[in-house]
Amino acid sequence: MGLAGKTIFLESGKKVTLNKELGRGNFSVVYEAELCDSDSQDHIISPDPKHCACKIVDYSALKPTEKRWLEEEVEVLRAVKDVKHVTHLESFEKCDNHYFIITSFVEGCDLGEYKEKMRESGELNYDSIQDILLQLLKIVSELHKRGIVHRDIKPENILITPHKGANGKTVREVTLCDFGLSCKCPCGMTMDLPVGTPLYAAPEVFLRRYDHKCDLWSIGSLLLWLTTGNTDEFCPVRMHQAQKRGISRDRYYQDHGISQFSKIHSPEVVINFFRGLCCFNREERLTADQALICPFFSTRFL
Repeated sequence: MGLAGKTIFLESGKKVTLNKELGRGNFSVVYEAELCDSDSQDHIISPDPKHCACKIVDYSALKPTEKRWLEEEVEVLRAVKDVKHVTHLESFEKCDNHYFIITSFVEGCDLGEYKEKMRESGELNYDSIQDILLQLLKIVSELHKRGIVHRDIKPENILITPHKGANGKTVREVTLCDFGLSCKCPCGMTMDLPVGTPLYAAPEVFLRRYDHKCDLWSIGSLLLWLTTGNTDEFCPVRMHQAQKRGISRDRYYQDHGISQFSKIHSPEVVINFFRGLCCFNREERLTADQALICPFFSTRFL
């Protein structure tokens, strides 16, 4: 489905011009694109095209479950249309057995790439981590208040747009994207479909009984990754494998979670924040609002 450089006229009268390919999945491709209104192939009503991201899904190739996921993604995008710092739905249309999910385009790069830039420039420190996680938690708090769980918080789905502030310091704007695995699940309800990225998914996801706090475990895993650079071993799947070899869950958590912070002499306030986010008992795990008022965010590290 290589369509870069092509212009497609949609049934609604909108016209989308596909530019650079940004990524692809099993049944979809995402392009950087331009969207504008048009009443025919020759007459463009809107002179100023909107910069956007266009996800094209081969609907005919999807299984019934995957079609429901697609519909859920669109429902969630419509529900977050007035939430700040998430990608917004610009248009959702069908054309020749393909669905076009067109969302706002965010300049910048994902958190994985940005982390490397910070490391190279010497800006990867507790204050920058604090800034990024504070913004992310504010977004997640707003989503949870609306009964929406992201379920796939990871570096690739967090976009960073940096610019210089008035004082010359770097100002970072955080945007949460890719709601392909998100769903509506009001507080008090649970989910049973094991989805997400294993390195960042909460343990209870694989036990098929979890709630909105799975997003908080993912943020805790991000804290570990940003601080120590390591999440490969701190993974519920590997934790479960270790238990089969006779290693207790608590021992594994200590060795591959807490001790990673200790090796680089992380302050106790950082370790305690991690413990609150990555608590096995989800009833005791921090909510997004509780996390926002933790001492981690009032501590000045520099």
